[in-house]
Amino acid sequence: MDKIAQIIFKEGMKEAYGYGLWQWSYGQVLRIQGLSLPTAAEIHFSLQERNGESVTRIGITKDGVTDVVIPDSMLENEGVYGSEYNIYAFVYLTDEESGRTEYKMTLEVKTRPKPEAFDTPEDEELFREAIAAVNECAERAEVAQSGAESAKEEAKVTADSIYADVQGMVVQATDAKNAAVGYANTASNKADEAETDRLETAQIKAQTEELRQETEKLRQDTLAAEQRVIQLMSTDTKSYFFGTIAERDAATGIRQCDRCSVYETRADYIYDTQNIDGDEENPEWIKTSDWDALKSVAWDIITGKPDFAKVALSGKYADLIGIPNRYQSPLVLDGTGDAIVWNYSEGDAAVVTLTESKPLEINGAYNGCVAVVQCYGAVLDLSDEIYNKSITFGYIEPLEAEHITYTLIYNAGKWDVTSLVYAGGEVSA
Repeated sequence: MDKIAQIIFKEGMKEAYGYGLWQWSYGQVLRIQGLSLPTAAEIHFSLQERNGESVTRIGITKDGVTDVVIPDSMLENEGVYGSEYNIYAFVYLTDEESGRTEYKMTLEVKTRPKPEAFDTPEDEELFREAIAAVNECAERAEVAQSGAESAKEEAKVTADSIYADVQGMVVQATDAKNAAVGYANTASNKADEAETDRLETAQIKAQTEELRQETEKLRQDTLAAEQRVIQLMSTDTKSYFFGTIAERDAATGIRQCDRCSVYETRADYIYDTQNIDGDEENPEWIKTSDWDALKSVAWDIITGKPDFAKVALSGKYADLIGIPNRYQSPLVLDGTGDAIVWNYSEGDAAVVTLTESKPLEINGAYNGCVAVVQCYGAVLDLSDEIYNKSITFGYIEPLEAEHITYTLIYNAGKWDVTSLVYAGGEVSA
């Protein structure tokens, strides 16, 4: 049974809309996508867009997707009139010093008769998913610690030091996990005590920051070891070519970090007399493809790198140089043909002038995308079955000095459509 209601934020959006909820449902989950929210974030629900009071729930973020349970009271709303009503949800972010509302969501709920002997279950499982998500974060921290523990250090003293740090990190990860479980259990019993939730969330943030600092220290220690390898390899060394392993092992005068290639094995080797790989075997020829320190070197310590454009490292659209005005100016569509053809990849907003009603064809759409078109002179023919029109669609037709604006959301191969009438009967220059 599908109990997920989805809302997708596009880049730069502060408000979004969701559909598909029915009155008298319970156990429904709101899934928020397109935002980079913290692991635990407050979501405030209300039946009023302004004034009044709201109900607080804690949303849990995993892999960039935030799930939060919709309060059953919002879906009951006994006594409401009309075919639908709205639930308003606000994303409220806090830190140790402040709290602020960052995003707003409007959820449309279709009304229906109240079921006989309707009784919703208790919210005893409200934060069960929160426990699983935080436990998984702790397990990931343990995996990261285990990987860092396997790094090769310059000398045994450094290795022992890093090992001690890793052990401390295990203890801290366990403490954070236990604290998170305690937090989730407390929150499930006191879901309406928002102040308590904020204090415990701040505690988890502090513990997470401590783990981050420990991981950064391990990363710096690993960088130091890699720098040592590069320093040793950059000394005045010689290179040799041997036909067989036996010839290589019989050679004399080989020095620290001298290199050789062996035809018999088709492999390259480095001579080690100082135990730089930490395996306690010296002297020895180290096969470069088997030594972790030579497989990959941290980006931060590579010298002679070219100057890359900012977008090459971030991959963000906003870091492009000379960004086109695709999202600032609407496309002007041709209204003279039998149908109006719109290539959505060229822009998400458009304007068209008509002398009679004509059908609209939109190409290049993707699930969840939003298209807005301003239509002057006549209305669009949206009789095709791919268009799901809202209950108020076409309720008001534009007059001579007015035009109509259509908003379309692409959802599972169909367009959800609504329309509004605006002043102005001609396209502005």
